[in-house]
Amino acid sequence: MARPGSTTPLRQAVLDILVAAGRPMGAYDILAEMSARTGHPVAPPSVYRALAALIAAGKAIKVESLNAFMAGETTGSVLCVCRRCGGVVPLADPGVERRLLRDAKVLGFTIDRPLVELTGTCRDCRF
Repeated sequence: MARPGSTTPLRQAVLDILVAAGRPMGAYDILAEMSARTGHPVAPPSVYRALAALIAAGKAIKVESLNAFMAGETTGSVLCVCRRCGGVVPLADPGVERRLLRDAKVLGFTIDRPLVELTGTCRDCRF
């Protein structure tokens, strides 16, 4: 069994697919791409385990509002998610994360995932 932070061939293949896509992808889209690349079926649990490991290692992000995944880091991130085209633009602002963590601490709340998603309409879809 692979160590949680190690890069296995499957994890690297999933990450390569996410990087190449340049957009959020659903797990079954990743699965279809993996199967096409390897020429044989890939089991869904394998892809989900690879995604979980990539997220834990800070190499991928789950975009909850789209139920999709993308390559990238979550630290200090705010994601602007377009409801129409599904595009995601990350905004790195460590100040936002610090303020959220500080305010949560005052409330006695521990944040597991310091990632904020703002949903709306992107510039291209708005017109």
